[in-house]
Amino acid sequence: VKKDVKFLRRGSHPDNPALRGSRTSDDAGVERTCSFEEDLAVTFAAVDLLGIQIDGSSSSPDGSSADVEYAVTIKRKIDSTGARVKQPQEEVLRERASLVKDEEGRWLLLGVQALDAEAAAA
Repeated sequence: VKKDVKFLRRGSHPDNPALRGSRTSDDAGVERTCSFEEDLAVTFAAVDLLGIQIDGSSSSPDGSSADVEYAVTIKRKIDSTGARVKQPQEEVLRERASLVKDEEGRWLLLGVQALDAEAAAA
């Protein structure tokens, strides 16, 4: 797995919502805005990627966009509260990535949607 923020930024379409970062709030209601780079750093620290399986793909008639459905196997090292997980268990996350081609023919990530188990099986 390439944990390279610059590579991931270059591979993202400017309209990818993840590039805007995220907003979070703590238990006291203090809000904080995290950049794309900060979000990735947290993900890299919190999760080990064990594997990926491509489940299917489809493309637009003109070949300018595509969707790829896949299953990612991870071990979560840090939980949503920030606590270290004592005995990480494997989890499978099912997602759909939407991609578009740029003017130079490179595929860029437009966004990722989490799929529930029922939608992924359909």
